[in-house]
Amino acid sequence: MHNRFLDISLSIWNPYNNKKCDVWSIGIIIYELIFKCLPFEVDDHFKIKKTLSFPENNNLDPNFIDLLRRMLEFDQEKRPNFQEIRGHKVLQGIIQEKLDIRK
Repeated sequence: MHNRFLDISLSIWNPYNNKKCDVWSIGIIIYELIFKCLPFEVDDHFKIKKTLSFPENNNLDPNFIDLLRRMLEFDQEKRPNFQEIRGHKVLQGIIQEKLDIRK
């Protein structure tokens, strides 16, 4: 069975970073929750066509789209880690708001 949330860069020949794979999986889940479809086309042999697209007129914050696009980066080395995601400008307001509530 094909696991559509699994990082496509995984293979027995490719060393991988578990946390960056988690970032990929979370990005796929977020995309599917919001848009009700997968972010990539998959052919009959479960090969992903490397064209990431977002539905037009989605009314989402461009910063959110930027974060999601980065999370779904094919190259693990270019994909953000959790620290970088936490520091992304789309999350800064939310994180600061939570910190202010705790005061």
